[in-house]
Amino acid sequence: MVVLMALLALLAGAPLLGQCTGISTPANFGGLSGSSVASADPFIEFPETFIAGSRPATARLAVSEVDLRMLTTSATPFTVRFVAFRPSEANYIARNVSAVLSLSATPPGQVVAATINPPLQFEPGDVLGVTFYSASGGGPTVVNTPARSGFLIFHGDAPAGTQFGRDSATRYVSSFVLAVEAVSNAPCEQLPYPEILVPVVGDVVGAAHFVTDLVAQFAPSQFGGPVTLHLTLHDRMGGSPRIATATVNGAVGAAYHPASLATALNVTPPYFGPLTIAFLDGPGFLTNAVYASARITAPGTCGGGETGSAVDGVGCDRIGREIAIPFHVPAGHRLNVGIASAEMNSCGIFVPATSAEVWVNGGPHVIVPMPGESTQINDITGAGASPYRSAGVTDGIVVVRVTDEATRIVAYSSLADNASQDSAIALGSVLQ
Repeated sequence: MVVLMALLALLAGAPLLGQCTGISTPANFGGLSGSSVASADPFIEFPETFIAGSRPATARLAVSEVDLRMLTTSATPFTVRFVAFRPSEANYIARNVSAVLSLSATPPGQVVAATINPPLQFEPGDVLGVTFYSASGGGPTVVNTPARSGFLIFHGDAPAGTQFGRDSATRYVSSFVLAVEAVSNAPCEQLPYPEILVPVVGDVVGAAHFVTDLVAQFAPSQFGGPVTLHLTLHDRMGGSPRIATATVNGAVGAAYHPASLATALNVTPPYFGPLTIAFLDGPGFLTNAVYASARITAPGTCGGGETGSAVDGVGCDRIGREIAIPFHVPAGHRLNVGIASAEMNSCGIFVPATSAEVWVNGGPHVIVPMPGESTQINDITGAGASPYRSAGVTDGIVVVRVTDEATRIVAYSSLADNASQDSAIALGSVLQ
């Protein structure tokens, strides 16, 4: 099975008579053109239902058009129905369905606009699914292409009320060239403000005293004037989230660089956890026009100076349900693994993760609590290796998976030198 479905990603566009145009971003991670054929799905078993969670709806939507594109070797009629699925715990529940539609990719690769009447209703957080019922000649040829995200496939129909369990999925797919995107508009006031998530900031004393600087940058707002940044620290050491605001000039674009994050947030160290930044006056922003990074440093133990590295803030495309972290641990180093989550309405995340499933190189799957919406597993191949049976492992992959499909996470590795405490931080790759 090698199929791509893009889900709803509503970003703010230009206002039109009180409306913001909903920009539906096709999740064709890796692209539809210039790819070589590696394998294909002949659709020999019907019905087949495909679900992807990468692009949830960010507002209440009535979808009257779904655009579909395939790279096929011939014009192939097929019959489909589109479904609004609600992720919940380890399940996907079909809330609403469209009528059954007969479509044809003519000529091959052309975008087919499917009209849905009555419109298919989505609630915030819902994801788009599609059920294939039939196709002439066994089905469309679907080309394999490199990908950054994946899909769950079920051999079955999905009428309203159907519940699919994630673990019963027939197959997990990470390559595809069938793109499906829903097209819709939403009122400006219903669209969330752009947000980014910095996986970890803090002021803590461990093997060394680690502190964090923050830099947030963005392009000019199309509306000009001041822009308010809303900072929320999800501090798992101090309990309740710490909230602060800052005002910057949005007419020319700017950078926000507080001299002291502790002062900006009015928080007394120690603190530790993920930080979200929302651009409250930014309906003219796109998430790819904003950026943040945290520089984590500690006083150098050899020769003075500082040690440490930076961790990037992430937007919707770099947060997922399953994250892979490849690693190599040289002698004299330790590997820490961090997991962070947050409620990010602009990404369709309305529930933060409270736990995650973690395993190393196919070892035991361990449920890890996330107090304060984050956690860090210290020395996962050394002192902290016991639950994962990973003691002494120097090379491999740590996989992190949400326990609730309605949530998403970002995960990172921090490889620290035991002597100098210098660290190298790397974000994991989104598998789904």
